[in-house]
Amino acid sequence: MTPSKRDRDKLSRMGEAFDRVDDTLRGLALQGLQRTSTTTSDELQALGQMAHHAGLIHVERSLAVLVTLLVRYRSRDPVFRSSEWLSGVNRAWLNNTRARNAWTQADTPDQLLPVIGRARRKYVEVAEPLEVQALGAAGWVTDSDFVGVSVSLFGVRDGRMYQASIARPARYFGTEPRRLLRQDLSDHHALRFQDLAHGAWVLHGAKVSDDGRLSLHQNLTLEMAAWRGARAYTSLHCADWVSVMDLVRTHGLDPLRAQGSTVVYVEPGHVSPLRVDHKRSVATARMLDARGAVMSLRVPLTSQNNILVDNLEYLSAHRDWQPDGWFGVVYVAGGQLCFTPQTALYHKGVLLPIPAVQRVNEVHLSLEDLSKAKRP
Repeated sequence: MTPSKRDRDKLSRMGEAFDRVDDTLRGLALQGLQRTSTTTSDELQALGQMAHHAGLIHVERSLAVLVTLLVRYRSRDPVFRSSEWLSGVNRAWLNNTRARNAWTQADTPDQLLPVIGRARRKYVEVAEPLEVQALGAAGWVTDSDFVGVSVSLFGVRDGRMYQASIARPARYFGTEPRRLLRQDLSDHHALRFQDLAHGAWVLHGAKVSDDGRLSLHQNLTLEMAAWRGARAYTSLHCADWVSVMDLVRTHGLDPLRAQGSTVVYVEPGHVSPLRVDHKRSVATARMLDARGAVMSLRVPLTSQNNILVDNLEYLSAHRDWQPDGWFGVVYVAGGQLCFTPQTALYHKGVLLPIPAVQRVNEVHLSLEDLSKAKRP
């Protein structure tokens, strides 16, 4: 089938964008971070626009991250690390190279969508009611200056992982994700995000993207469902750190896969007191499994992690509040198996003001104050 003129023109724009991106990234690597200026930021922003018009969405977003990192570097952000800049340049180069390799064998731009990305996700409505249970929730701030909250949900019938998120510009909403937890799911729902982050729900009229993201559209209706307890975590439960490493090895083959996108549920035998290293801007602890193997609990000291660090320090000082299980993300960094917790699980439940006092089994450590919880 002969491609249309529109497709040929778009493929041609991609070819021009690939060359420009490669040249710019090569120049950044040669000149170094210290020789960058506001002109560099302007050049990257213009290049991002070129990538956008060529349909190279992943490349465009990688370049937007570099612009944000440059702003942080030039404003002397105390927690900025040169390794973040190096990682960002490498990620932009890898995205550009992968897209170029696929482009050489493609006849139409649509064939490249899995590689170049979509400007907007496509959501497909689920015919049957979707029953889900909240597993964990975390706040985040992106390098492109958005603040948000994501809730991880387990599909009771299909065993699939889903995610519901809310995001706002950090320029207007600040960099504290907890503020968004009490936001309504949307303009069409009275439920708050904090309600969705606890318990189980049946979603009628749910729309889901290919990667499991839920659309909180106006026709979506929610009703409470039976809570399955710890059974919902069975597919994510790793009995020891060898199992965790096997999971990371399976999911971590793609260097462009987002760090921390592999979630697990663990029940460590022992967790050491938290150690805060202000020089390296990181808080760490040792998590031991039943065999004595060590996994490093690691949390960067950034503003969005203030509540998470406070909760971990509270757990270190009050050993009787150690959770029965931990839900979070795992990855390998610096030759170590690392774990960043999102949620603490209590089998018997705790009383938590959210804002009215409720009995819950999960405390989302980066969003809720564990020191205010009480035993039932």
